[in-house]
This record gives sequence, C-alpha cells and structure tokens, in this order.
Amino acid sequence: MHEEQLPFEKNPSEPTSNPGPASDSSKHPQPARQSPARRQAAREASANKDISHVLKGWDYESGTINVRKVAGVDGNPKLQMRLDLGVLQMEMTGRP
Repeated sequence: MHEEQLPFEKNPSEPTSNPGPASDSSKHPQPARQSPARRQAAREASANKDISHVLKGWDYESGTINVRKVAGVDGNPKLQMRLDLGVLQMEMTGRP
C-alpha cells in the first residue's frame, strides 16, 4: 500500500540540509508587481467599502437602543442599529 506524504512531513530520502532562499525560488514564485494605477484603483476600491463615515456623529450610548431608518442606495428602507463595536444594517422587508 502506498502512503501519500503530506507537504509538511519530512521525506527520509531527501537531504537534511537547508538549501536557503536562493535555491527555493522555483517552489514559491514572486508575485507580479502592480502598476501605480492598479495600486491606486485597489486603494480606492477598498476605501469605498469603509463605513466609518456612517458612524461619525452617531455615538454609541450604553444602556439605550440606538436605531434609525435610512433609505438604501437601492431605494429600499433599511434599519440600522448602533452597537458598541459598530453598526448593524438590516433589510426592512423579506429575509435579511
């Protein structure tokens, strides 16, 4: 019966010396460099997902239920609940 060797297991037939990072480059290719325009686009895309602007001016008040109804970008009403660590947004109709 043939046993499959997992990548982290040591193969007794392989040498025990560490060849170093220079000869290991074929196993782990370097990622391609991104152009400055692509890096900028990636930063802008991730910035668009940041919701910290939603929390500005809406402080968490311990012991109270902080809820508000807002219009979503799709035109449907949303329910937002302010929590100590952020905000929870839910659909008003259907299953969330």
